[in-house]
Amino acid sequence: MVLALVLTVALVGSALGVWSLQRVSHETGRMVEEAIATERLTGDLRRHLTVNVARAKAFALSSEPQVGDVLTPEIKETSVVVERLLIKLDGMMTTPEDRATLEHMKRANLNFFKAFQELSTARDGGLTSAIEQAYSTRFTPAAQSLLAAVDLLGDSQRDKIDKSVANINTLSRSAQLGLIMFGLCALILGAVLSLWLVRGITRPIQQAVDTANRVAALDLTEHIVGHARDEGGRLLTALGQMQVSLHTMVDKVQVASHGVAHGATEIAAGNLDLSSR
Repeated sequence: MVLALVLTVALVGSALGVWSLQRVSHETGRMVEEAIATERLTGDLRRHLTVNVARAKAFALSSEPQVGDVLTPEIKETSVVVERLLIKLDGMMTTPEDRATLEHMKRANLNFFKAFQELSTARDGGLTSAIEQAYSTRFTPAAQSLLAAVDLLGDSQRDKIDKSVANINTLSRSAQLGLIMFGLCALILGAVLSLWLVRGITRPIQQAVDTANRVAALDLTEHIVGHARDEGGRLLTALGQMQVSLHTMVDKVQVASHGVAHGATEIAAGNLDLSSR
């Protein structure tokens, strides 16, 4: 029973370790698939938008037509990439807060594109005052709002990553503590089992050996007591029965020897009587 208990404790500890590892693996996979992937897409989106804002700024402040001819296709191409990234992010948003942030980002991106179109129209008109007004009142606030929305989404994903890391650390510490506790319990029960084996098997066997040696030396004075709970106890019980049998046999031999001696005495007396006659 003690051995079965030790094995049960070891099995429970192993099951706890497997369960904890599965939880850590699940939490790590969820963090990688959701928070880290979203944070990477947000970083890519931030990089493309920063480049687009810089291009639009250069486009607005330059009076050379060649600059507009070079930057306008690049800005439109980057805008297409931004739209694709927003579509990918739309399929990865799971919480209401993230979806609200993404919707705000989409509106800011649409407002940014409209502000860029107004800036392009003002630049095509050639009026410096119109360009400065479109740049300062429309384009710059729209760009700042868009980048702020992207930063807000990135910060929320980084917060999720930090929380997932903290949760993983908590699970790991709990698993370590549980395994240590179950290991100590198994060690204590193993020590109890060892002591029980020493007291329940080794000592009765040694007592049986000492008893057998006394019986072999024809010492039948000490009474043998055995308890038939295990192999050692049954061995002592058998030795006790053997001792009783030897006692009985010795008693019978003594009675027989007394009868033989009495008969010999009577025969001797009869011989003397016969001789005297």
